[in-house]
Amino acid sequence: MARNGIVKSGGSKAAATIVTGFIMLPFFVVAFFKISELTLVPFLAKLRRNRFLDTMKKTQTNDTKVDPLEVLLKSSHAKYEDLQTQEKKTLSIDDITNKKPLSSDEILS
Repeated sequence: MARNGIVKSGGSKAAATIVTGFIMLPFFVVAFFKISELTLVPFLAKLRRNRFLDTMKKTQTNDTKVDPLEVLLKSSHAKYEDLQTQEKKTLSIDDITNKKPLSSDEILS
């Protein structure tokens, strides 16, 4: 019907056959090759939904995922790293020998 309409409106038969061939291709593929258990209309709807609508495709990669919270913590530590002071405590033998023993009251408190 579409081919006859194109030919009657002044188009060539070859151009009309090519244009309608693209329209008829899905019908022939589904009808003769049984590529799906669905009938033609649900099959075309499924094709449209899967291929032409904007859907996210999920892929699996072997990359390690970066935790955004961990990145935030490390960046905050790096920002304030120069403000931190480190005290180096030294303990000498003289400090140990000069220390008096604790009394029982100090131990219990």
